[in-house]
Amino acid sequence: MGLRPELVAHRTGALWLPEHRTLIAADLHLGYGFAQRRRGELGPVVEGGVAGRLAAAVAEFAPARVVLLGDLYHAARPSAAEQRMIDAALSAITGELVIVQGNHDRAMLRDLRRAPVAEWRAPGIVAVHGDRIPVTDDYLIVGHFHPVVKLEDAAGVVRRYPVFVIGDRACVLPAFSPFSAGMPWRRLPFSVGGAPRLVAATGKRAVALGARQPLGRGSRSAARATND
Repeated sequence: MGLRPELVAHRTGALWLPEHRTLIAADLHLGYGFAQRRRGELGPVVEGGVAGRLAAAVAEFAPARVVLLGDLYHAARPSAAEQRMIDAALSAITGELVIVQGNHDRAMLRDLRRAPVAEWRAPGIVAVHGDRIPVTDDYLIVGHFHPVVKLEDAAGVVRRYPVFVIGDRACVLPAFSPFSAGMPWRRLPFSVGGAPRLVAATGKRAVALGARQPLGRGSRSAARATND
């Protein structure tokens, strides 16, 4: 789904920049399941299909460049099995790989095995993780905040969906990891400019939810969007 002429929202939560043949994904939090096991959870190690969805997006767009917009890892000091899983996920990436450093990544620069960068730039665009927002006249692409929206369907079931928040000055990406709790999009601590538009990344489709107003309880629009 086209957000602006130079930005395309993908159902996985990735952002495609066709002019630059660049695919951007934020907040993969690879190794989340392993990290939870180290913290004492006794359930199976589950990664939520992050690697498969990343591979699918790369296969669909065949990008010249993939920019991972921070929080690539979930926790420092990965085990050998965890590192193998992370390496396998990254091996699906074709073309140039750019890792923008996120707040989760600061403690694990040795684990990254690649030199991260503070930001990625293209003409008129600057992409950052989002724990620090630069002062710039360029269009911002930001991760970090994991924006979500709550929608109610015709059966009265309320679900949370990760969303792109698109404004005149910035686009905030949803978390690529399904385990990120998510911030209600209205709580973003900075303005994206203008009347924000929301696009939900359902995994099956990118669904336009309209501008500014969230879809409330009993809304027919909410039911239709959720059913999509």
